[in-house]
Amino acid sequence: MGTVTSRASRPLRAGLALGLLAVLVAGCDLFKPATPEAGGGGSTLLPSYATPESCLRYMQIGIERKDNAGQDAYLGALADTTTDGQGFHAFFDPAVWNAYGGIRPADWDLRHEAQFLSVFIRSFGDPYEMRWLEDLDYPIANEVNDGKSAILHRRYKVWALRQSTADTLLIAVGYAKLSFARISVLRWALIRWEDRVDPEVGTQPEEDDQRTFGYRRLNAGAGG
Repeated sequence: MGTVTSRASRPLRAGLALGLLAVLVAGCDLFKPATPEAGGGGSTLLPSYATPESCLRYMQIGIERKDNAGQDAYLGALADTTTDGQGFHAFFDPAVWNAYGGIRPADWDLRHEAQFLSVFIRSFGDPYEMRWLEDLDYPIANEVNDGKSAILHRRYKVWALRQSTADTLLIAVGYAKLSFARISVLRWALIRWEDRVDPEVGTQPEEDDQRTFGYRRLNAGAGG
């Protein structure tokens, strides 16, 4: 008996060839890995602390996300004595410090900051927006970075985006002198935050919500 040839094989092969061609024309996107997002809550978050600026970026993202991954991203930018060989410490504007009537913490470290962050992101049920802005008294062009340590001066603002009234509420505003240390090739960490009142707002602002991070730290119940 001779070889049996299916008459349907030629059009089938042609169809398969056209289908393969369509896939190839569509490009190689099918084989590209998905890029993790760094945005809102629920998306994948893979923080990078490769530069001082990226530390600030993921601190911002952490506050805006307001979820567990966001908190981890924020705190991951801060030096941890157990893994980095040195720790994070925050310092307060003297006017804010002197006006505080509660128990003053001897040292505002990573543990205190973690407790504060958990309270702060829940202080308003609305979404948050944060911005690190240039401190015009200490221009970005003059910042210090010798490859091992860096000092950044920034003005910061955080808004609650009110869902009920469709407006914004400024809930944190001030200045910060931020000192970073290079821990490894791919890791920088914030070791020192020196807080300063925005002179345009003052220690006793007309709008009571417009407070420094230092004020909110002390009044978040995370002192002691």
